[in-house]
Amino acid sequence: MNAWERALPPESAEDIAVLAAFLLSSAIGLPHQPPKYGPFRFMDAARRTLRILEDGGVQNPALASVRQQIESALFAPIENMDFAELLEGLALETAHGLKSMSPDPATETAV
Repeated sequence: MNAWERALPPESAEDIAVLAAFLLSSAIGLPHQPPKYGPFRFMDAARRTLRILEDGGVQNPALASVRQQIESALFAPIENMDFAELLEGLALETAHGLKSMSPDPATETAV
């Protein structure tokens, strides 16, 4: 049994390894792709990460909402999309989701 198997269920370990492979392959392609693809790659990585959390049993309505919004954005036309506004809203909602996961209010960071 390796360290990942002790720390994570096998399916989560595989999902995280696939996510790392996705990030690396995305990085390879970024220099040769249109600039608007970059935010999509990061949003897709965030979506995949949030899915791993959900599949691992983390139930957080704010994070689930962020994942759903990302999925909607990934399949929407990009011509008129305001990436800055979308990403700022998603980041803020993610921060609120993280804040709600904190076991000790004294350890929470300001959102």
